[in-house]
Amino acid sequence: MVGPTADELGSAPRPGFRPIVLPSGLGFDPQGCLRTWYSIDMPYDYGSQYQLRRWVLERTDEFNAHLRRASPTLDEWIDDIAWIAPAAEDHHELRDEAWSAAGLPTPSPQDAGWWPPGGQVWDAVAKATGTDGQAGAIFVEAKGRESELRSGGTRATDPESISAIHSALADVQAAVETPIGTNWMGPTYQPANRLAMLYFARCKRQPPVPVWLVSLYVCGERYKSVSGIVGPADEETWRPIIRSLHDEMGLPHGRTVLSEWWIELFLPPLAPPAPTTPPATWER
Repeated sequence: MVGPTADELGSAPRPGFRPIVLPSGLGFDPQGCLRTWYSIDMPYDYGSQYQLRRWVLERTDEFNAHLRRASPTLDEWIDDIAWIAPAAEDHHELRDEAWSAAGLPTPSPQDAGWWPPGGQVWDAVAKATGTDGQAGAIFVEAKGRESELRSGGTRATDPESISAIHSALADVQAAVETPIGTNWMGPTYQPANRLAMLYFARCKRQPPVPVWLVSLYVCGERYKSVSGIVGPADEETWRPIIRSLHDEMGLPHGRTVLSEWWIELFLPPLAPPAPTTPPATWER
């Protein structure tokens, strides 16, 4: 979110000349725009990705403990969790490279030809190490409001890619026993393709690769860019919304073959951090 420039404020910073003194947490960036600087540098300070980033970078041990409490299989297997995305120095989200970046054994879904290039974009990815030294991973998708649960469907246009996606999703649907003819290429495509990564790791690959999928739901997050919008307040409010999505996907109400490695986590938003010193490249 870009703020007003220094010229627009009538106080343009110039080398060696600082006409105004700004309070802590404010500064002019190299483009001359007045910005707020916090310890978690993002272009906005709200939303599910922002909250996930703060949980991972500021409350790492607490976040990891929440994951372990939510998943008996993870708690029993895990020895160490090392988050590789998000990273403090950038906002790059991992995509096809997530598999190799997490140190998982080849082939990846793309290398195996099971899923086309340009696959899932992950909000967070962690390397996971088992008590026996085995390499695993944790992939996280975060949501803060109901409208984020659905999308416009697949953006694939290449016929071969569309065919590969259809085939892969059919594999997953057969494994979780959805009704024949259920469409995962439309509004439910995003949660479906995340589930596909878990299926590939746990069912398609032999021997299975220890991967966990985390669906993080932020409770009570306020969206400043959308007037009056506050996300579902708690797990109790989220549950029927999630159930509606799963019904649309044709997922059974009971457990499926993937349930023990699919973590649903409900966390509150963190309070805004205290302002810190702007980068050295900023005028103050």
